[in-house]
Amino acid sequence: STGGSQGAGVEVVARIVAGLRNAPNMRAAFLDQKGLGPLMRRAVQEARAVGLKGHDLRVAEAKRCGGLRLLGAVWAEFVPEVKALGASKELWTTLRAAMLGGAGSLGDSQIAGHEALFALMKGCIHHKSADAAAAYKMAVSSLLDNYALATLRGRLAAQLGGVLRDNPKMPLGILVEPLMKEVATSGVGEED
Repeated sequence: STGGSQGAGVEVVARIVAGLRNAPNMRAAFLDQKGLGPLMRRAVQEARAVGLKGHDLRVAEAKRCGGLRLLGAVWAEFVPEVKALGASKELWTTLRAAMLGGAGSLGDSQIAGHEALFALMKGCIHHKSADAAAAYKMAVSSLLDNYALATLRGRLAAQLGGVLRDNPKMPLGILVEPLMKEVATSGVGEED
């Protein structure tokens, strides 16, 4: 499959999963048929680009991006159910690895990992899950760790700003002091 068809397939599955929110009977049937576990395993497999040795690097990157977006969409929609599966540690590890990217560079899978993180954070907030705090801390940490990458910093700041705007009770303490140190050291650009 190509990167374009991979992205389209993920988008379709993500829309179907999101549609289950408004269709409780279909959601229950999906869960009763134990569709969540295999879908999450597939998302992790794609996100890690498992089994792609010798494949074109663009194909592997497209698969990783698609897997990460699928992981974020499904996990965000089924936060309590995913937690009940006991797979959270592996999922957090997969997200964290994708968000690290290459030293000093910004790749598509790094962007997709951050998109998945913010989808998850919003899902955790919606489901009133304690994991919202972990997602928030991971986003703040990534903003600070990637401060030198202006493009990523701009994306993270915009997404984090949206979450904070929509959820005014989010704690700012973990963000303010370290961010001010980065601004004092590195300055502020037009992207900020």
